[in-house]
Amino acid sequence: MPSLCPCQSGLAYAACCQPLHQGAPAASAEALMRSRFSAFKLQLSNYLLASWHSETRPSTLSLDDTEWGRLAIHHSDNPHQVHFSAYFKENGQWFVQSEVSSFRHENGHWFYHSGDPVLTPWAPKRNEPCPCGAAKKFKQCCLKK
Repeated sequence: MPSLCPCQSGLAYAACCQPLHQGAPAASAEALMRSRFSAFKLQLSNYLLASWHSETRPSTLSLDDTEWGRLAIHHSDNPHQVHFSAYFKENGQWFVQSEVSSFRHENGHWFYHSGDPVLTPWAPKRNEPCPCGAAKKFKQCCLKK
């Protein structure tokens, strides 16, 4: 069975984010957002930098020390914005990053431009979905570890 995409679309990675990671253009800002989340999870810094708009792109990007978990997309009526929450773990502590990201569409490609992330420490409750992205409750997954 093909592995599921890290963006949690429910599709196989080969049919979802992998083609974008290999250079195919994203069909929408949301598709680019999902592929960027997958790239953070897979530590594909070159893709992240290439999909970042040149006006706001950093010169380097460190992906060490962060374990990305699950992604929740909160839909927007604006095709150039994506509201999302991403769960991640650093130094044994879970956090949630909520952001409304802005994207630009230029020359047939979408680029991440900017956003105002809000980082909040997060303590998952036993019966909540596991923040690691597994299709299990927290108590049946990472709480056991």
